Amino acid sequence: MAIPERRYGENVRASILARLAQVTGATYTDSALFAGRFDTALLRVYQTGTRPLDAGAVTVLRACLHDLTSTWAERAGPALAARFGSDTPTILRRYGEAFPAAYAASVTPAQAVADVEALEACRAGGATLARLASDRDGAGIVLRVVQATDLLLTELMPVLDAFGLVVREQFAVEVRPRDAAPLQVDHFRIVGVRGVSQELALTRGDKLVAGLEAVFRKDVPSDAFHRLALCADLGWREVDLVRAYLGYARQLGLLLTRERVEAIICTQAGAVATIVRAFHARFDPDLAPTTVATTGGGGVAEGSPSAPRIEVSRNVSDGNSTSCDPREVAVARADADVEAALAGISTRDEDHLLRTLANLVESTVRTNYYRDDRAGHYLSLKIEHSRIRSMPAPRLRCEIYVHHREMEGVHLRGGKVARGGIRWSDRADVRTEVLGLVATQMVKNVVIVPVGSKGGYTCTRALPDAAERRRVGDELYGWFIRGLLDLTDTIVDGRVVHPPRVLSRDGEDPYLVVAADKGTAHLSDTANALSRAYGYWLDDAFASGGSQGYDHKAMGITARGAWVLVRRHFHELGLDPDRDTFTCAGIGDCGGDVFGNGVLETPRMKLVAAFNHRHLFLDPDPDPARSHAERTRLFRAVRGWEAYDPDVLSPGGGV
Repeated sequence: MAIPERRYGENVRASILARLAQVTGATYTDSALFAGRFDTALLRVYQTGTRPLDAGAVTVLRACLHDLTSTWAERAGPALAARFGSDTPTILRRYGEAFPAAYAASVTPAQAVADVEALEACRAGGATLARLASDRDGAGIVLRVVQATDLLLTELMPVLDAFGLVVREQFAVEVRPRDAAPLQVDHFRIVGVRGVSQELALTRGDKLVAGLEAVFRKDVPSDAFHRLALCADLGWREVDLVRAYLGYARQLGLLLTRERVEAIICTQAGAVATIVRAFHARFDPDLAPTTVATTGGGGVAEGSPSAPRIEVSRNVSDGNSTSCDPREVAVARADADVEAALAGISTRDEDHLLRTLANLVESTVRTNYYRDDRAGHYLSLKIEHSRIRSMPAPRLRCEIYVHHREMEGVHLRGGKVARGGIRWSDRADVRTEVLGLVATQMVKNVVIVPVGSKGGYTCTRALPDAAERRRVGDELYGWFIRGLLDLTDTIVDGRVVHPPRVLSRDGEDPYLVVAADKGTAHLSDTANALSRAYGYWLDDAFASGGSQGYDHKAMGITARGAWVLVRRHFHELGLDPDRDTFTCAGIGDCGGDVFGNGVLETPRMKLVAAFNHRHLFLDPDPDPARSHAERTRLFRAVRGWEAYDPDVLSPGGGV
């Protein structure tokens, strides 16, 4: 063989010998290299024990050897030209010598186009991208992860495991474009997928790739729910919808462990897909109500064009000739499919979990799932309490559950016109906290508006540092408010207008206010700015306080109103709390708006005991002046009892 000297190398020689031995079946192969004229390397190959080759095999072998001795640009050039057109010279200049020799020699033209597309997208946007293909010998699947951020293998492997991928080997290739920063392509040889055949994994590979990229973008967490992408043929947004409903179920008191929930969801992937189809039948605004909902396994694709059409007759007969809403007929049929799927489940906890999931879908009256104008990925679900079979008392009219990768929150309402605040919480069971507060809100709001409401949100990421928790809490507040406004009607020229791409199953509902509460008094301007951005009719009346109103925490309206009653009580006892020293005990902490203002009202107070949901505070004989100064410090820093200076405590005191 005559090979241009600049293209010859030890890796090229080894590749040629290996391919010849494979094709000819030789029992012995050796070679010798001679320097030819005109900068040519002459490679002479000796073989024994070969089998004869027909003309077709010889033609294929020559083409293969030509590829092995051609440059990447020569092999990939035609395919790149077909894809990139006039940009091809730039692409060839950028990537012509960017790949390691062994990698460039083994890449097919089609794979070169796919790799360059991914590299260009990664270079332009800094995203981490994934590509999936069958390997050359058909024995497995190769997943390529293209990245500019240099994710470590210890970060990548748990993500792949969450999707159920079984990885046999991995190697990384550094790509050095001529005019750009280096990029890395990680190759993973996938030899199996838990619960799915290799053929089915390739067929549903687009769901796998989209899900991986969503995790890399940090749109969704990495957990075992992602196995639904391949097991149930669900897109990553549909998987996150299931995750959101199960998060809400846990707020309602679901007792199954997370590990058991994940195992059930993956084991019963077909039933989960059927429940997701029932959700689409209810809320997808692009499902034209003209034809019948499909049945059978598999999920619904993310975009409307690939979703099933609803086929029903305008007149549906069930013994009587009755005209029905086509969508509601489709919903009824989807619910019947769900019931049929659940009828065959014999394990108690599987049946309980999946029926809970199905019931929550049935109880949903609005969702922002289909809104394409969201600032990022998060989900909100409006749920009617009367439809939920198992819900802790008290039951109100409805609530909105907002789900985000780092946050979850609830907003409970006693009626269509209801007022109440939103608080920042550091409790995982934020709904339990809010539920306990809304009962009081329902009573005290009777003299203001018909009924009360209350909301709260919490960070789902562990943040041990209090200052960092506070900073992240302020950022997450905006996502929570967006989730509420996404589902709320507005009023335009006296007419109620539903949000775009939100199907309402609860009539008109244009009233929503978010007063300040613990940890959110300084965020009223944030809420009102979002109200204006949404074109919400209440404008800056959406959130009381801020630069256009009163600062709930600074003015301490609730606490000072309560002190009017306390002073009256002291007067009846012949005492003056502003002059006479007195002892007291309380419920709360100094970081709270109401409790914090309350314990600062007079420096004569000796606070001997208090507790919140996390700490018990004891100070048997406090110095009024020093303890008042310490409470003031905690109030301004928005800190709880854990930050109380122990040097200020009297003997026997502690937290």
